[in-house]
Order: sequence, then C-alpha cells, then structure tokens
Amino acid sequence: MTAISLLDRLPRRDDEDGARIPEWTLGDRLRKSMDLAGMGVGEMAEAFGVSRETVSRWLGDRTRPKKSTLWMWAAGCGVDLQWLETGEASPEAVRLQSVRHQGLEPRTR
Repeated sequence: MTAISLLDRLPRRDDEDGARIPEWTLGDRLRKSMDLAGMGVGEMAEAFGVSRETVSRWLGDRTRPKKSTLWMWAAGCGVDLQWLETGEASPEAVRLQSVRHQGLEPRTR
C-alpha cells in the first residue's frame, strides 16, 4: 500500500480550494492529549479505574467515554475540554493561548 492510497482512506473533508483537511475523531484527540501529557494506556486506565481494554476502545472510537470522563481526561492532560469533545478550541482557550505571560519574560530597557 502506498502513502497516497493511505491518505485516501483518512476521514477528511475538502476546503473551498479542494485541499484535504483531515478530520480527527474523538479517539484521535484522546490519543494526542494522552501523548502530550506523556501518559500511556496503562497509566490512563489506572487513573480512571478502568481496564486497558476500555481505554483502547475509547482511543479506537469503539465506545465513547462519559462526559465526566472527558472532563477529567481534559483536566488531567491539560487540554481544552471543548477541543477534546469537538476538535474546535473554545474561545477562552484561544484567548489564553494568545496572551503572553509577562512574569516569565526578562525585563528589557
């Protein structure tokens, strides 16, 4: 199988210019946030008190976690809950990401 044929199998939509825009599933976002937090399937299973198989089903989009689980997942991984659920960042997350914290910058004169 070639890389091109693999791309054809990805869930996607086309923008106005016909360019491919991959659509990430909830399972994809769960995995990305888990990786960002440096956690593995076993660690997440232990943290939530579920089996590794349950976490694998969430990551593989075979089952959907409860809203309370998504809230704890987002908080534990340090990602925006709205992004985790929908793939779109909340206005608050976008605003916070664009603001530079001045307390960490050296003074300039």
